[in-house]
Parts: sequence; C-alpha cells; structure tokens
Amino acid sequence: MKSSFHKTTLVASIALLTVFTSVAQAGNPADWIIEGNGSLVDGARFSLRSEDQGSYLRYQDRAGVNLGWSNGANNFMRIERASGGNNPLQCGEPFALFIEKEYIIYEKQNIGINLSSRTRNKNYYQWKFDCGGGPVPTNAPLKLTNGNSAIVGCKRIAGVNICWAGDVITYKGKNYRLADACRFRIPGTC
Repeated sequence: MKSSFHKTTLVASIALLTVFTSVAQAGNPADWIIEGNGSLVDGARFSLRSEDQGSYLRYQDRAGVNLGWSNGANNFMRIERASGGNNPLQCGEPFALFIEKEYIIYEKQNIGINLSSRTRNKNYYQWKFDCGGGPVPTNAPLKLTNGNSAIVGCKRIAGVNICWAGDVITYKGKNYRLADACRFRIPGTC
C-alpha cells in the first residue's frame, strides 16, 4: 500500500512538473521572418511572417492598431529609411515600417498593443531588426524592435495578436499575453 501511494505521488509530481516546465516567461523575440527575394531596400516589398502566429501581417481596420493576419505571403511590408538609398538595410539600422496601407508607430492605445497606424509624425523611423550585424537577412528568424522592446506574435483577449516580448508567457510553444494568461486557462497563472 505504501509503495503504491509513493508511485502515485511520484507520477502526479512528474505530471505537474511537465505542465509547469512547458510554461515559460517571454516568448522567442526572434519571431519574425521577412519572406521574399533580394535585399531589403527602401520601397522593395516583402511579406512579414510571425512564427508564433504562422501568419503574415496585413492591414485590418480595427480598434487599436490597424493590423491583422493573412494565411498566405502577401508582399505587404516595405521599409523606408530617413536617408533613403538602394543599399541593403543593415541589422540595427532604424527604419519606418509600412504594412499594406499605413506606417506603424509606437503610440499609446486603449485597446491592444501600444502601436498606431493612424498617425504619421516626424519620428516614425523607430523600428530596427536586431540580427547581429551586416545586411538584414531574408527568409531567416529576426527580432523586430521598437525602441528597446521586441514585438512578437501572441494570443491576447483584445486587439491584434501582437505583444511586447517582455509581456508574454509561452505555453506549449505558443505565446500568450501575460495579463490574459488566466483567461486562456494556462496552468499556474490564475
């Protein structure tokens, strides 16, 4: 009897440990892949894919930032640098991010992530790809940052499924907004 109790306790403990080790803070910030041919230069069109979402960023009219997802490559992303030019964008070099119809900038929102596509101001060269050094590679995972914060695909209750990397929890290989994790019934978050 005593041996059976210990075996049951051990099995239950291993099961709980498995659940909790599958929950991790902060998703993989290298969540983005620029799909397309050639170098990333001003005006060239590419598709921007989130590995977490398995989808491509696109324009979608909504409360918060006007972003949504499409299932297929769409060539809706392009960059613009303050200096312009035909040289490839370098890792860490600032640029303006354009998705389908609008530029995306940091701006406080009441719904969703603090990004906006409704305002174009003189400081919209606020994005960088953090990828080590040299030209920004295409068809390889990259970290997309605004200021010092990376953004990643994630599940959230309201707004487009994008979060700041520091505001997510990863469960079973998917990112969730930490503040919404309990509502998604992620173990240990309620």
